Amino acid sequence: MDELKKAIERDGRSLNALARDADVSPIQLSRFVRDKRGLTISTADRLCTVLALELKPKRQRKREAD
Repeated sequence: MDELKKAIERDGRSLNALARDADVSPIQLSRFVRDKRGLTISTADRLCTVLALELKPKRQRKREAD
């Protein structure tokens, strides 16, 4: 999610404009940017689409046996 926040900062649009373009709530986007709230996968995907990013799952490390 840090990469998404960086992309939002670099984008140049206001949060209201970005929220409108991504069809998300401006309040929800503002709270995400200020670390007050997370995002659903659906919302993150819409933002990634508008910002020309690709949403990919993060690989999990294999846990060592105890």
